[in-house]
Amino acid sequence: MAAAQIRAFHMGKGYVLPEHIQYIYKDVIRHRLFLHQKAILRKTTTPDKLIATALKGIPLLTTDEREYAPPA
Repeated sequence: MAAAQIRAFHMGKGYVLPEHIQYIYKDVIRHRLFLHQKAILRKTTTPDKLIATALKGIPLLTTDEREYAPPA
């Protein structure tokens, strides 16, 4: 959360948007992923694939929704 808040601050926002989370997520979460030995040996998945799947679940705001976001 702190990393997303810092990103928002650097972008001139006083609040965190989903794209701030997407921007920092890969670097923040990568070291926390531990793959099962079978997945590593079979090469069925990689940390990058897991991260990409997780990021698909973070919805981005539409232009209309941005108009209702709190002012910076």
